[in-house]
Amino acid sequence: MATEVLLPRVSSFRKWVCLLHSGSPSFLCSTIGFWAGMSGSERSEANVVFLFLGMVCLLAAPVISGSQRNSETNSVKAQLKLNAELLFQINLHAFLLWASVGFLMPVGILLIRISNKVNYCKRALFYSHVILQIMAVLLFAVAVGLSIKNFDNFFINTHRRLGLALYALIWVHPFIGFLRPQRGVKLRSLWYTAHYLLGTTFTVAGIVNIYLGLEAYEKKTSRSLKLWTILFTIQVLIFAFIYLLQDKCYYIKSQGTILGKAQLAPSDHIATSGGHINEDKGGRLDPSEANIQ
Repeated sequence: MATEVLLPRVSSFRKWVCLLHSGSPSFLCSTIGFWAGMSGSERSEANVVFLFLGMVCLLAAPVISGSQRNSETNSVKAQLKLNAELLFQINLHAFLLWASVGFLMPVGILLIRISNKVNYCKRALFYSHVILQIMAVLLFAVAVGLSIKNFDNFFINTHRRLGLALYALIWVHPFIGFLRPQRGVKLRSLWYTAHYLLGTTFTVAGIVNIYLGLEAYEKKTSRSLKLWTILFTIQVLIFAFIYLLQDKCYYIKSQGTILGKAQLAPSDHIATSGGHINEDKGGRLDPSEANIQ
């Protein structure tokens, strides 16, 4: 008889423990029902058990709460670390692209333009141009690789779409450069035009894309890049000034203004007692063409 009375109690207690372990919302109702079905002595024993369980819960609460706080702290630290790593990758991507299309490629263009205007160091300037262009291509490829590896590759803005087009174009330009025909060949003029237009277009588009990248960086990080934008603009203006200056340098030198010599106008032919000034010979007096008045 005692066994028959005890078994339902044990079964109910096991059910109550299972509900306690699972954290079910019916835990409180089951506890009240379990307690109401007991006799007076059983309730006294149950009160002792509940008191013991309450003390255990009170002691365990700080441990559980501390564990949760540690978990949340670790999660925040991991997120901050991820953001710091992502920010580093973005900065590295921006630096490589600036070094590629914002510095090395324009300098290479200036060197090859200067080599066409001087009679010395032509070979050194030419190979410097080639080396700088190759370095620019490699740095651009590394920057694109970082973008593919670390960033989401959704082309949702102009900076990313233009960057993709430039990445496809940057491999065509050096390929055309290595196919350079010898001077005097009919295809030389066609090759020069294509190489010049492609290189200039790529450089200008790359500079525009750097400005777009600075704008995208500001939107993503909420940081002002006005100082960097101003510095980059000054650099672009300096390159443009040098480009235009060296293009006119030969003409200015032919006018004698660089050496500080006073020259006659090209259309003037002044007769002298010993000859006249020949403009085609740098303004020197040619005795063989003397014109005695």
